[in-house]
Amino acid sequence: MGEIAQTPDELDDLFVRHTYLSMVIGMVVQAYFGIDIRERAANDPTDLLYGRQFRDDTGLQDIIESDFFTWPAEVGGESLIERMAEHVARFNWKEAPADIAATLYEAIIPPDERRQLGEYYTPEWLAQEMVQEVVTDPLRQRVLDPSCGSGTFVAVAVRHFVEAATEETMEPKEALERLREAVMGIDVHPVAVRLARTAWVMAARPLLEAAAEAGYEGNVAIPVYLGDALQLHYQTGDLFVGGDIGIEVEGDEFDKRLIFPIRLVEQADTFDRLMSDVADAIERGHDPLVALDDHGIADPGQRQTLATTIAIMQDLHAEGRNHIWAYYTRNLVRPVALSRHSVRYGSSIKGLITPRACYIGWIIMANSRHNSNGERMTRALLFAWCTPLQDNLRRRLSMPLRL
Repeated sequence: MGEIAQTPDELDDLFVRHTYLSMVIGMVVQAYFGIDIRERAANDPTDLLYGRQFRDDTGLQDIIESDFFTWPAEVGGESLIERMAEHVARFNWKEAPADIAATLYEAIIPPDERRQLGEYYTPEWLAQEMVQEVVTDPLRQRVLDPSCGSGTFVAVAVRHFVEAATEETMEPKEALERLREAVMGIDVHPVAVRLARTAWVMAARPLLEAAAEAGYEGNVAIPVYLGDALQLHYQTGDLFVGGDIGIEVEGDEFDKRLIFPIRLVEQADTFDRLMSDVADAIERGHDPLVALDDHGIADPGQRQTLATTIAIMQDLHAEGRNHIWAYYTRNLVRPVALSRHSVRYGSSIKGLITPRACYIGWIIMANSRHNSNGERMTRALLFAWCTPLQDNLRRRLSMPLRL
């Protein structure tokens, strides 16, 4: 955000607009899944930002949660939340298109600001072409978009998986569990992560509803994470403490660290739900250690490590510093865990497919007809990743591909 905000006032203005956008998107996705946001606004307006009722009703984690943009709930912003909810509730969001979050973003953030940030939203037709060509076995391949933006690739890949699972008449619970490992995203921008999570869950709605009708009552953590994918390879060393992951509490004179057992972190669903419940218990003034029993954390070593970390989180909350620790922790450690292991389906291990490499190639091609020989060579190397797409791209762009 600092790249386009040159003064404190400009930074404040941008942050307020991002907050407004995040609040609206949060209300829209709740209405999309049947939450009566008017009723929520009348009885517990701050919950429209925290999402406790939404999580209880849907089992969806990480969509509506305490993050950078829930501060209005902490500064007496209830009347603002109520007024916004009244406006949002005037529309029927249950049949909203899956890309509604990206549409709202483009409506609120001016084109000039998006250009300065280098934000370019992938045309859905292009994402569909690439996913169809590259993801040839969606039930056994894994797709990671390491700079997912508003989630166009993520949403298309989710729909591709859901269609394949439906054709094979896969049991909904198994399909949903596989989908969480099959389509993932990472982005450095917290607003983009909110958009992409919304796109993921809206694209997965048919499967979520089928699983619910089949009696599935488990929680679903959305596998889109806030992080810098380009930094993970060479900056994760400081995170590891023996066999655990440690996160330093900046600005603390006693050099405190939040320590998490790596074996637990790699159990994505359990860890994400545990951290959500711990944060919720701390905010409500309940005993957060109960969450360890609720999630079956029986290993004595893990329990001791987590108890120490939870005590630090309670201290931070008492100091007024616990606003986003659980959110920050889950997002930071999940991409690290992704880099450490592959997920097995049966006896085969599939690598990660990143359609973004093909997309970068398309952007270079579409904007550089008269480049130097060196740039044409770069373009040719990029297109080696997605040669089967050339005919389709030529047809779409009505221009020659002279590599």
